[in-house]
Amino acid sequence: MTGDLGLDWITTFGTGVANESYGFDMVVELADGNIAGCGWMHGSSSGTLPGFGKQDFYVVKTTKSGQLLDMVCLGTGMQEIPDSAVATPDGGMIMVGSARSGSGPSDGLILILDARLNQVNRITYGGEGEDTFDNIRKLNDGTYIVTGFTNSQSGNGVGQSRGGYDFWVMNIDDRGRSIWTRRFGGSADEELCGTTILEDGSVVLLGSTQSSDGDVTRGLAAGTGKDAWAVCVSDTGRLLWDFRSCPAISSCSAHAARFLSRRA
Repeated sequence: MTGDLGLDWITTFGTGVANESYGFDMVVELADGNIAGCGWMHGSSSGTLPGFGKQDFYVVKTTKSGQLLDMVCLGTGMQEIPDSAVATPDGGMIMVGSARSGSGPSDGLILILDARLNQVNRITYGGEGEDTFDNIRKLNDGTYIVTGFTNSQSGNGVGQSRGGYDFWVMNIDDRGRSIWTRRFGGSADEELCGTTILEDGSVVLLGSTQSSDGDVTRGLAAGTGKDAWAVCVSDTGRLLWDFRSCPAISSCSAHAARFLSRRA
């Protein structure tokens, strides 16, 4: 879009082959000044860009004027769903989401790509339950915060369960390796809706809770259903404060943002 909201350019990407669907979920400005459209594709091994079956990560790199530079499909034959991406200083990017085999539970998935969209590393974290990464942000020290949800009792990188579904927070390096992992919540379910990084490097998690115990300690609660819940975590994973508000709501992020602004 131009400054007066006029349309500058528009283009589509995909094979045009029947039964192969494509979609973009996010756009990332890369360190080299180009942009990457990040999303998913469905398809088999047909078409101009072969897929791995089921659902795969799909990335298209273009100039800012929309000229195609490269595209890639990344998958293993599982159902792999991208949710968030961030640029890295070397011109590449980190993508996070989930991977599911058949009807089994999902694991959190991290893909590291270089400037040519080559896959540098692929790491999954999870246990016997549902584990999903849905957000990634860069910290001031050059590491990254990945957030999502998990209800696994044990496993690789899932941390200590608080009960039910918990907020899931992981600090990773530029190769996707876990530095520390934390979970926040109570004995019931928590749902994470959004993540933001403050100037001091602390991380604010916004979502909802049905708990009244564990890490859910401050604020007002409706006593039934969902309450908006905000958690502030230091850049080393230490819980700084939490706050919940009532009445119970189904769309928690906007309400959480409002009561967070009242705290400022």
